[in-house]
Amino acid sequence: MEKDSKFRLVLALLLPTVLVGVGIRGLHHAVAAFVLYIVGGCLVGPWWILGARPLRGHQGWTFRGVGGDRLWMHAGAWLVIGAGLVGLYLLLSPWLLDPAEVAARLESLGWPRQGQAFLLVGFVLVVPVAEEWWWRGQALPRCRRAFGDRKGIGVSVLAFSAYHVVVLGELYEPSSVMIRMIAIAGGGWIFSGMAAHTQGWRWSWSSHFAADLAIVAAFLLLVAPAI
Repeated sequence: MEKDSKFRLVLALLLPTVLVGVGIRGLHHAVAAFVLYIVGGCLVGPWWILGARPLRGHQGWTFRGVGGDRLWMHAGAWLVIGAGLVGLYLLLSPWLLDPAEVAARLESLGWPRQGQAFLLVGFVLVVPVAEEWWWRGQALPRCRRAFGDRKGIGVSVLAFSAYHVVVLGELYEPSSVMIRMIAIAGGGWIFSGMAAHTQGWRWSWSSHFAADLAIVAAFLLLVAPAI
């Protein structure tokens, strides 16, 4: 890969974190950060910088890939990642968050009480698709070509994890952020392994959907009553 192409790839990898920072730190608005991240960072940005048309497999991996996946693979991921994450979150909740404090911080970032259900549904339906197409379907194979197989996975996971630091730092205490970042980086490695195994992003999308559904369930159980 040419140097200028590698430069554009790095720029595309950094853009999501920059846009989230604009939304959270600049505009102080959670919904704005969400829209900037999904639309600009995961869809339009890669298209503009790399020529990767949203949800297409150009120079990356297609949805299903070539390795194939089976129903039992999805069911197993849902059981381990989805149900396991809810149980783990509830178990560690005393160390992860103060519901009233998180609710107050969310409201300071413009979290709408009336439109909360719409945002949560949008989060579950939109985020796994946009993120898996970009981070596993496009960024991962491009990083592997640019930096090598192992290092490329590390670079893509690092970039995927980076924007979470900006968001979580506004909502939680440092110790809680550290615990969450370990889980997020681990999830990034797992999803990357799934995508690399099938050379597609359907399996990782399904698993990511289960993870985000678990996050929303934990939010409804722990934080929503305090809003």
